Amino acid sequence: MRLDRRVLPYLLGLALCAAGASGCEAVFPPEPPPGTILFPVAVELVPAQAADGAPPFLLLANSNYDARWAQGTLQSYDLDAIASAVDACASPPCTEADALPFLVDEVQIGPQVHSIALSPRGDRVYLAIRSEADLTWVDLGAEGQLDCEGAPTEGIERCAPRRRTTPVATTCGREPSLVGDVAGLATGSIESLTGEPADAGLDWVLMVHRNGRASLFVDRPAGGASVPTLVHVLTGIPTDATNAAFDASRNLVWMTLTVPPGGTVPMRTPIREIPLLGVAYDRDEPECSEAFSAGRFAIRGTDDGLDSRDVAFSEGGRFAHVLSRRSEAIVTLDTEGEPIFSGETLIRSVTAMPFGPARIAAGTFDGRELLAVTSFDGQRVTFVDAATGDIVGVPVPGVQRPQDVVIDGVRGLAYVADFGDSVLRVIDLRPLREGREIRVVLTLGRITPIRTF
Repeated sequence: MRLDRRVLPYLLGLALCAAGASGCEAVFPPEPPPGTILFPVAVELVPAQAADGAPPFLLLANSNYDARWAQGTLQSYDLDAIASAVDACASPPCTEADALPFLVDEVQIGPQVHSIALSPRGDRVYLAIRSEADLTWVDLGAEGQLDCEGAPTEGIERCAPRRRTTPVATTCGREPSLVGDVAGLATGSIESLTGEPADAGLDWVLMVHRNGRASLFVDRPAGGASVPTLVHVLTGIPTDATNAAFDASRNLVWMTLTVPPGGTVPMRTPIREIPLLGVAYDRDEPECSEAFSAGRFAIRGTDDGLDSRDVAFSEGGRFAHVLSRRSEAIVTLDTEGEPIFSGETLIRSVTAMPFGPARIAAGTFDGRELLAVTSFDGQRVTFVDAATGDIVGVPVPGVQRPQDVVIDGVRGLAYVADFGDSVLRVIDLRPLREGREIRVVLTLGRITPIRTF
């Protein structure tokens, strides 16, 4: 096996800590320089505040995958500044190696972040951190500033311990614990569950694990603020989850699944299942709230049914676009349509994708809904017309290992977390208006490919 040489300091630190060495944290490398993009895994658009509907900021979560530094980071970027750099690029593609002029704020989080989720109000970011096996939460201000109660520092503010370790509620006769590698994260408002204005400003968070568990957090008041508290762990759900996607139209979380190497599907005609999870909130005793299994969508006949990766929704949740790796395709479901056979789901279309699809996102540009798909192994980003299932133009090259993507329909741009080169790529969608091909027009950050022996 080939190791990145920058992993060695991290492994040495683990070895010394395991041996009981004093001051073991001292062997870890220092914090990254401000504005460093390091193995980004997730991007989110902050909801629009201006009348034109343009999202003001982009959130970028850096995983610190190769353990070059002691921490990962969460960053917020000024999208107007990025758009200005795109317009000023006379001969695309252009590179802005220094990300600092575009950076609004950043905080240190634990390394190996897996997933992020933005609260419905856009004022809090939740992060599932694999290295800490816990949930981190960061408050987001109206000007893009990030706050996680870290001490002032000359470098990057490090989130306080209480923002990186969630409290556990044991008052309802349960002793929930966070066990199992995280597969996905979803959040919604408690007010949408109860319909009560008194619950405004409170969230629930569902963390899906690969070992057949789902951990439920609900906001509880503490010190004048709301704090996500672990209240319940649902067991007995399917193992080997790959992601979780929130369906706001139904207040349900969709799970995508795979089968591990060597696994089998014990049926003659394989069926891809999309399990659904829900949240039952107890207003009288919030600590007694529970996650529950809410049924499933069964997809028969598209492939061997072994590997789904992500889901995006369009037309108010009627159409669910399931991103599959076997076969490599978008399988679009009409959740309100009448299937041919009872117990199945009506398939509207199947659109082939490049090799190794990873994430899918939906957005509206020039009045039509688009889907954007990253192909991590295929090194492409593909855009699809959500209404017809047709690929728009050709899959966009110029990305090394695209992990996550979002569509900024107001500006006509898409932002891609390029894990392989540790940069943010910007794709210009506006040439679609003239029938021309779209492409990467801007790279933000210093390209730093993974180095191996």
